[in-house]
Amino acid sequence: MIRTAQRQVPWHWIILLCFTTSVQTLVDRCDDSMTLMLGKFIDNPFWIMAVGSLGIGLNFLISPYVSWKSDRIWTPLGRRKPFMLVGWALLGVAMFWAPFAGTLWIMLAVIILWNLGMDMGYNGPFSPLFYETVPTQQRGRGATIKKTMSVLASLFFGWFLMRQYSSKYDVPVPTWLNESGQLAFSGVHVIFCVVGFAVVLAWLNLAFNLKETKPEKPLPPERFNPYRFLREIFCDRQWLMIYLLLFCTVAVSANLGKLSALMITRQFNYPPEVLGTLSVAKTFYILLLAMPLALFLADRIERRTLFRIGLWLSTLQVLGLWVFIEFVGVPTVWQWIVLMAIGEIVDTLAGAAIEPLIFDLVRRNQMGTLNSGFLVVANILRMIIMLVIGLFVKYFSFWRYGESADSEAQVWDYSSGFLIVFALGVCGCICYAYFESQLRKGKIIEYGKLEHAEDQANPAKA
Repeated sequence: MIRTAQRQVPWHWIILLCFTTSVQTLVDRCDDSMTLMLGKFIDNPFWIMAVGSLGIGLNFLISPYVSWKSDRIWTPLGRRKPFMLVGWALLGVAMFWAPFAGTLWIMLAVIILWNLGMDMGYNGPFSPLFYETVPTQQRGRGATIKKTMSVLASLFFGWFLMRQYSSKYDVPVPTWLNESGQLAFSGVHVIFCVVGFAVVLAWLNLAFNLKETKPEKPLPPERFNPYRFLREIFCDRQWLMIYLLLFCTVAVSANLGKLSALMITRQFNYPPEVLGTLSVAKTFYILLLAMPLALFLADRIERRTLFRIGLWLSTLQVLGLWVFIEFVGVPTVWQWIVLMAIGEIVDTLAGAAIEPLIFDLVRRNQMGTLNSGFLVVANILRMIIMLVIGLFVKYFSFWRYGESADSEAQVWDYSSGFLIVFALGVCGCICYAYFESQLRKGKIIEYGKLEHAEDQANPAKA
């Protein structure tokens, strides 16, 4: 049985715990299918986006509260596990109900249940639970295993489940169930039911294979107060330094977002099928190159050093992309695959270091509070960055090609967004250098490592 707060854990515990992430990835990949189903009831793109934004709104409201509250309760089931059991139960209902939604209102109810389940069962409590379970000396490899299982789940969904979307099946059933002796199933039913069964397995794994250890110094129970919450997560210098590190994380993971597909199809004039080729290639070189390298280096190289290398190389790689496009020309598909592979390897190495590094700065009884602040700050940062990139591409294109009265004739330089991504990387490098200087001066305390040292010195700790 998986137990939290241990000095050392077997690797199969980490794999079993990461099964939750694999299923979350499957659920997340169902979003495209849900959007296609929603299109049967709504034609207006604005209302489709408005319904889709429900998830963002609920994420701002539910996830931070669940994460914060999970530090301040204790039940016979634990403190994070109760939220996860309720959340995954709601998620299971949404998965099985989705393909049978026959009206817009039922579809809206499914979407709300879906997002509530994700926020209560995964987005809010899982990261604190994961790093409370995985001790500090195993966190680098643990984060890499979690990423690997997520990529494998995404590969399974894309290669096997999504291909079933347009399929039709006639399943033999007893005549008392259906007079014709057959029951019609579509590919949509297959996708959501398979993912629904995976959700049930994840629920069973959490319910019967996870036991939380009560913290020795738990935070006292308290009612949620927005002012107290904001003061707690923003008015402590240690936490502000952690958010500075979080900005570095956002900087290293920044990209063109939805503009990437437009750059490849409209600016480079490649057919949309190339997007699929690039996606498959990306999955393979993550699995075959990036993950094995990250798994080997994580916990062997000091995390601060590994992240510093990843941050600088990621920043230079983005600049290299822009220089190549600007002065060499449109890359061929194979050139683009190689350029993307370099970026993914660098980002994966940085990612294997940064999340464990952040959670090394707090004690286990504050991991939920830390995660709640992350959810607020990271979402705001990403929204601002995407807005800035979009505005920069717009006005850079106007400056370079002129503004056309005919919107369809307007020429857009989507790749110019790499300049903003590069600028973010430079800012991230500067912020990280300041963070390291404060850490060396002893103004930032690695409470997680101190707690681990206390655990090692305690012979009663399993």
